[in-house]
Amino acid sequence: NIISSIVRPGASIMFPSAPASVLSFLVGGGDWEAATARAASHPSEAAAWSPCASRQLWFHERLPARALPLQVACRLAAPARAVAAIAAAYPAGVRAEEDGGAGDTPLHELCAAGGCVGAVRALLAHA
Repeated sequence: NIISSIVRPGASIMFPSAPASVLSFLVGGGDWEAATARAASHPSEAAAWSPCASRQLWFHERLPARALPLQVACRLAAPARAVAAIAAAYPAGVRAEEDGGAGDTPLHELCAAGGCVGAVRALLAHA
């Protein structure tokens, strides 16, 4: 299993089952360098929705059923280079609302998480 082969000690996984893609796994673990490279080499994975499990990452009461890698990256206040790479891989994800959540977009989540200005610019460049 490719997911279990890249597990790092201390990784912060937010999925109740295996994530939909390696990119989702890397984003959930906050491995921004690897996620940036994976988004560039496997752009289709940026469009894969994964089930959500961890309420601590969400800023409102409704826990979304599923999330895109870009949405998770924004909730984790990912660095600009990671946000830019994932947004470039799946530009439609920039406008995607949470599935079954409060309807927030990645921009809402990035701002709520205190994301950097460069990450906000990266999102807006793909909006």
